[in-house]
Amino acid sequence: MFEHEYFDVYPFEAIPLNRDCYLMDECYIQEYERSILDVFANKGGDPIGYISFAAARKINDHSLDLSWYPNVFTRFHEMAISLPKSQFVTCVGSWRYDEKPHIFVKSGWLEQLHMKSYTVFALVDAIGVKAALQNGTLSREKLILLREAIDRLANSYSEVCFVSFADSLLIKSNWTVGHFRSDVSYTYNPEVFVHIIKELQSVY
Repeated sequence: MFEHEYFDVYPFEAIPLNRDCYLMDECYIQEYERSILDVFANKGGDPIGYISFAAARKINDHSLDLSWYPNVFTRFHEMAISLPKSQFVTCVGSWRYDEKPHIFVKSGWLEQLHMKSYTVFALVDAIGVKAALQNGTLSREKLILLREAIDRLANSYSEVCFVSFADSLLIKSNWTVGHFRSDVSYTYNPEVFVHIIKELQSVY
């Protein structure tokens, strides 16, 4: 496979670092080869399967550190992931035809990457609360009003978890990338944290 002279086949230890590449399911490997062979023969060549945008960052003994970009259309969000060497199939491209390296991986690993939940955190630290408690300017009544206001805010953002730690507040939201063969959809919406923090400023 990939024996044509125009293919650039990279072993795991020589995967190109710090450049654009694609993650691709091993199930498309034969179709991909046929399509690119058509390109080499000046017969066109149709896009094959689905790709995930990525960049290899570091090659370890048993894994590959990657930057994964699950969405490059409405935002450019980078996630640090690790590809076990056992889940690597091959890496192939063609510099002569400007074909970026395609890292073919095991189907189950790639599907799990898309299906699992991820988390966004933000930590809000209210400056001056301890001093206000010490000098008596923050009364019990005001603390109750503050708690009630935060509770109302939390109720209006049911997809976000609010955890209070004295003068700090942790907000957390889970999100998914989704997969075309499942009912799991793309739910990443970090902008909601900006709105929450602006409302928290008003509350405090």
